[in-house]
Amino acid sequence: MKFQGYRRPDGRIGIRNHVLVIPTVACVNRVAMEISNRTGAATFMHPYGCTFDAEENRTTEEAFIGHGLHPNVGAVLVVSLGCETASGSKVFDAIKASGRPVERLVVQKAGGSRTTSETGVGIVERMKAELAEQPTDEGDLSELIIALECGSSDAFSGLTANPAVGEAADIIVDAGGTVILSELTEMVGAESVLYRRGKTPEVRDELMRRIKAYEIELSMTTEDDSGVFISPGNIEGGLTTIEEKSLGCIYKAGTRSITQVVDYGETRARRA
Repeated sequence: MKFQGYRRPDGRIGIRNHVLVIPTVACVNRVAMEISNRTGAATFMHPYGCTFDAEENRTTEEAFIGHGLHPNVGAVLVVSLGCETASGSKVFDAIKASGRPVERLVVQKAGGSRTTSETGVGIVERMKAELAEQPTDEGDLSELIIALECGSSDAFSGLTANPAVGEAADIIVDAGGTVILSELTEMVGAESVLYRRGKTPEVRDELMRRIKAYEIELSMTTEDDSGVFISPGNIEGGLTTIEEKSLGCIYKAGTRSITQVVDYGETRARRA
């Protein structure tokens, strides 16, 4: 099965051609959002980018780089404040090395938030015009990498929508493509089902270790952990336990073998 998409310098193909504005610290979220609102560029808000935890900074940088290297992203504008601990220059350099068009603005060097926003709008508009000239290329289903996520789960999620998505996931995997199931909290209670699908003992053990570690971490955030995994909206929709919710959620991933467990900010390394 073939589709039309946008070929990237690294050989991967996307089905969208976004300009992405990456705010490297929470302090410039509003600047990135202003640029996005005025140009239609993609962006995101977050509370990260300034901490004296070296490991957290590394993970944050890798997550930003991963966003910039996404196949659906055709060009990137990195917006930094200038004094954050997460390195905007590392993010910029990694994206530039991929061959993607990328530019960087630093608010403290550009003359403030308003000036940065105005300059950023001009950069993004130019990038959008250049991407509009990019021809599409034919891609194969085996090149697709599909991420799976759901929200507002109710009693029908595991009976209707998620099984349908799971059928599509199996079709993609059988064609050589890749499917990624997200959100460890939605695997709690369904570990045994996922464990049996692990392709190797190492994959099975790593999956169980991470789910258990995340369960412990979340349960420590409050004395009453009853609402950590199942929300009032889930209950209103007819769900009664985390096991019921998780068993419905994992239907999205179909029935094929799990070949890799990918950490936050990490890049998928292999297909099967």
